[in-house]
Amino acid sequence: MRKIVTLFSARMERGKAQQRVARIIKELSSIDFAHSSLPAEDLERKTDPNQPCGDLEYTARYLQQLLRGAPQITQISTHSLDERLLTLARLFRQAVDQGDRYMAYAARSALTQGVRDIRVRIPQKNPELAQRFVELYSRHLENWIALVNSACEVDHLKRDVKNLSAIYDEETRQYHKSLENLKFIIYNDVEKVEAFQHFLEHDSPEDMGHWTKAQMDVYRLLVDHHLSRRQIDLTGRRLRDCLGRQSDEEEAVIAIWANLAALPVVADSNLLNKCSGEAQSMLDQLRKEQELDMLRRQAEEQEQSGSQQEEDTEAEGVQDGVLTQEAPASVTRDSLEALSVSELAADLFGEDS
Repeated sequence: MRKIVTLFSARMERGKAQQRVARIIKELSSIDFAHSSLPAEDLERKTDPNQPCGDLEYTARYLQQLLRGAPQITQISTHSLDERLLTLARLFRQAVDQGDRYMAYAARSALTQGVRDIRVRIPQKNPELAQRFVELYSRHLENWIALVNSACEVDHLKRDVKNLSAIYDEETRQYHKSLENLKFIIYNDVEKVEAFQHFLEHDSPEDMGHWTKAQMDVYRLLVDHHLSRRQIDLTGRRLRDCLGRQSDEEEAVIAIWANLAALPVVADSNLLNKCSGEAQSMLDQLRKEQELDMLRRQAEEQEQSGSQQEEDTEAEGVQDGVLTQEAPASVTRDSLEALSVSELAADLFGEDS
């Protein structure tokens, strides 16, 4: 009777394992490389020129083939190992779909080791050793999953850097265009030249209520110019911060990646625990840095948001005040003092003097 129960349990586990493997294969086969957002050079790169497709897609096909030919599991449960492989397969597909190249390569490395070196090499002849093997390497794949998610963060930081660089370049272009326009206006209008000279001789617009239209127009142009310059400085700080975070995180991911990839696949719990423990320590440190980085970003975003609101309020107050000639003296005085008019004069006239 016990033998019948054992055989039935083995058959049940074999059936479940086959279903799990089928889900992993289905996930890998559903990756749409043809419509991926990854760069063409990554999709088309081949280690062997005779390959029918690029390395990323070739690996997905290769892993499916390995899984189809994997030995049937009968005496132990591979549930934890298979679920982690399924998670990695989903992350691989997500990376290819979204065009996250760092994440795609990390998931590919994780799956290659997980399937080729672990899943198809479970030492079934010794059920006790095999179960320990599965449990240990399941934890190892958890580290891989954490690494793949960190690689995704690197991809997002790279994207942020690219977007911020484009914004910075456009703001700088608009700033210089505005500067040339300001020069043209002042050079070609006698009344505005006089108004500008008036501001050079007076530190604060205490007599705003008696300004001429030309003085009000020039003052508004100076405010706009100054705020544009402050916005460029703000974007530049955000860009430098993002570049620093990208560099730090990328360096950490590369170090952990090398550690995990070098982990020997052996049925030696002492060796495995040692290597896995080292990788876990590095991942824990990376997570702490990511949490601190998130707190720093939140603080910076709040500070930037507050600064932007102050600038908007300042701009609106000055603009409205100039137009109505009723701006509070404190607002307009602070604004003009912040404009560094003498520096602006050097920008406008310095090269021509």
